[in-house]
Amino acid sequence: DAFVYLDSPEFSWAQDLAETLESDYDSVAVVDVLDGLEDDLLDWDHNHGGEGGDHGDESHDGEGDSHEGDDHEGDDHGGEGETRYDPHVWTDPVLAAEMVESIAAGLGEADPEHADAYAANAESYADELGAVDDAFESIAEDAARDVAVLAGHNSFQYLEARYGFRLHSPVGVSPQ
Repeated sequence: DAFVYLDSPEFSWAQDLAETLESDYDSVAVVDVLDGLEDDLLDWDHNHGGEGGDHGDESHDGEGDSHEGDDHEGDDHGGEGETRYDPHVWTDPVLAAEMVESIAAGLGEADPEHADAYAANAESYADELGAVDDAFESIAEDAARDVAVLAGHNSFQYLEARYGFRLHSPVGVSPQ
């Protein structure tokens, strides 16, 4: 009865599905959790901070878009001239709370009988995300350093922007 997605070229399969659902099925609520967050989205820079931004074998669109060792020229993450936004919005607890509110509103429209429950659950979860925000703020303020190294996918620029620290994600690091 509902399809919740991020309207981002990084998830082109979801954009295609949302378009199909909206045109062919009146009974399906299509909820874009990025709606209303456009001014908060950060530009998508695969090479953010000069650290490479390698996806390794990770693929967001199911098409196996491994970028290992390339410079991402010609990636299909947005049309010609289209601004690409970092799809990892949910890593920011403040923005995630807004996304949860959008989800609750969309589910409430799809299922009005339970709209109050969706809203209450969203409010409860927003409180939990508020506690996460407070913890991040405290950690960032009390930290002896403002740089950390996190092996893995470079997907935390929203945290960097909100809390004023830098995360470096080395490329090619493996637990083996």
